[in-house]
Amino acid sequence: MTLGEKIKACRKQKGLTQSELCSDRITRNMLSLIENGVSMPSVDTLLYICERLDVSPGYLLSESEDEFTFRKNKAIAEIRELFSSGKYSLCIEKMNSLSGEDEEICYLQAHCNFYLATDYFYGGSFTSASRHLSLAQEFCRKTPYDTSKITSSYHLYSAICSNVNSPLLEFDEKTYTDTVLELSDTDLYNYLIQNHTYEYKNPQYSLHAKAKLLMKERKYTQAVALLKEIEDKRSKYPKNAYLIFSVYSDLDTCYRQLCDFESAYKYATKRISLLEGFST
Repeated sequence: MTLGEKIKACRKQKGLTQSELCSDRITRNMLSLIENGVSMPSVDTLLYICERLDVSPGYLLSESEDEFTFRKNKAIAEIRELFSSGKYSLCIEKMNSLSGEDEEICYLQAHCNFYLATDYFYGGSFTSASRHLSLAQEFCRKTPYDTSKITSSYHLYSAICSNVNSPLLEFDEKTYTDTVLELSDTDLYNYLIQNHTYEYKNPQYSLHAKAKLLMKERKYTQAVALLKEIEDKRSKYPKNAYLIFSVYSDLDTCYRQLCDFESAYKYATKRISLLEGFST
């Protein structure tokens, strides 16, 4: 598109007539000459037109067919660098400034929002996690590139965020296993369904699974020892608010069974405190 053709296209997109765009700054005849490629605007006229149409001079003077492509071509190197560096919030901010999207941008948006969602999830901000999970799913639908990891994991994280006390009530296991199970968080999945025979990569999950078995055998004192070990060593491992919430719930249960109601109250209070933070 020529400069004149771009001005004409932007003017029509804004719903402006030639007279409305001209106002008292340029004549309608001059604008007609510019749009038809007969005349070139002066710098002052070009800047005025850009201001009225809310487009950049660079776009009008570039060879790009549309402003989104122009903006993307200028920003894509920085966007890819932000993504590679794990600066997902800044990457999203930069992509949103493009005022448009294509298949590549949707792919990057899907992954940025997904990674932010998992950060919020493990940090215990379930409301924020849910918001970014929904955005990730929305962008997955708009790109043909492989987003199977996101699609598979979405059901897992969403179930916990929706009902942290009883996530299995929200979790459709068939939907999950029908997707790409091996690409998602298999540790968290097996932990959620309480698979005691699974070999966990995360030692915290493994300890908690052993504690769960001891609780089933009514060996509450031994279970407490393992649960306390998870609590005491949690700073050594990546933050996992859902795990700690589950550990506090089981410590509350164990101490009640042992008739140590003071300790039970202590962990019930800790559990409620975490629960309140999940709404952020």
